[in-house]
Amino acid sequence: MTSRQVESPHEVGRSGAARQEFAQSFASLYEMAGSPSLRVVASSARGRVSPETPISVSAQRISDWKAGRNVPARFEALKPVLLVLCERARRRGPVASRLLDLRAWRLLWRAAQRPREGRRAEAVRRCSPRLDLVDSGAERQKRGEAMTESSRPAGISLGCDEPATVVGFYLELLGGCLLWSNDDSAGIRTPSGFTVVAQRVENYTTPSWPNTPIVYFGLPEGVDPKECEMHALKIGAKPASVQPGSQPRVLLDPAGHPFCVMTCTR
Repeated sequence: MTSRQVESPHEVGRSGAARQEFAQSFASLYEMAGSPSLRVVASSARGRVSPETPISVSAQRISDWKAGRNVPARFEALKPVLLVLCERARRRGPVASRLLDLRAWRLLWRAAQRPREGRRAEAVRRCSPRLDLVDSGAERQKRGEAMTESSRPAGISLGCDEPATVVGFYLELLGGCLLWSNDDSAGIRTPSGFTVVAQRVENYTTPSWPNTPIVYFGLPEGVDPKECEMHALKIGAKPASVQPGSQPRVLLDPAGHPFCVMTCTR
């Protein structure tokens, strides 16, 4: 979340480093906001929560997050507090863009949650889709080539203008753990061992689909591609304007890279 790197290449989700980074980043944002009263922040945050939403924001909880004693159980509880602090910080002067990026905060929050997920995380890992191949559109399907272990890459690097946003998207889509995050790049490792890296590119231009390679995500048995597609759309993907005319549907990630989810031949 800050300009310094987060213990790359070690998996911060396997230690207390992510929780420490969360607390330090939260404290930094709090300071940039002018170190307002905890009660004032809590009251302002509660005003941003819908009455129908069962979320409790208290001064004590905010104090615990700031001191690193605890991490919010739900991002929905953290979000209104972040909105209050970001608004105050913007009024005071220039602030590091990553401290104002809610998707970057979700990425760091999720990494900080990893040590506590237990059995629930294990269930998510069994259902997470896996990137199985990188190829140029439908050409591989036309050739009738089957997926093999040797054809699966170990990872992918994606150009973008906001690494935390792109990596946060794939962390939510695929699961896994945060490897590192800084202003220039960020990376995750999925439950299947695949690595996704997002790198900042100066004057970045989004890819032009269909004249660019597409990423296929192979789904484990029992996972509905439609459900994964809907989930991807919910967390930030967009449908491509040009579609092949049949399934699978081509989607675009937050940086405009095309991908689709499908059942792969083993």
